[in-house]
Amino acid sequence: VVGYSRRLGPDALLIFDYVREARQQQGQDINLLEAGIRYSLTPNVALSGGVGLGIGEDSPDVRVTFGFQYSL
Repeated sequence: VVGYSRRLGPDALLIFDYVREARQQQGQDINLLEAGIRYSLTPNVALSGGVGLGIGEDSPDVRVTFGFQYSL
């Protein structure tokens, strides 16, 4: 993974990355370009979401991710 993030405000980050996954069992190489946002609701709680577009025939066309973080 190679990524870049940029602060959008005190509680939000814009994130871009390139992901490469090698699935040895299926003999596939997956390549994705992703963009997403991470937003802090409170100092201990954050939500995130992103969309990735596949590059190449082994890659999925689209991958959508959602995240929830709670820090103890």
